[in-house]
Amino acid sequence: MGEVLLVYKISVEDQDKLEAVHERLKKIKNAKYDKSQIEDLVFGIKVIKISFIIPDKVDGAMPRLEDEINSIPDITNVENEGMTLL
Repeated sequence: MGEVLLVYKISVEDQDKLEAVHERLKKIKNAKYDKSQIEDLVFGIKVIKISFIIPDKVDGAMPRLEDEINSIPDITNVENEGMTLL
């Protein structure tokens, strides 16, 4: 069975909680955490770029991951920036 690498850009409502949200994202259960970093966006606003690995043949794996990400408090926007087969 193959795997899919998903890359997300995540915006946080309160920039003071950016690190806490970042640490919580690393503990997502519906996917395997790959890597992440905090990047400057504009005017002091930062976003989290994070990647996860999910199985490619499991129905609903991506929606379950995105639902779990969106359930984290203080996240205002989740944007899928890319995906590729591994």
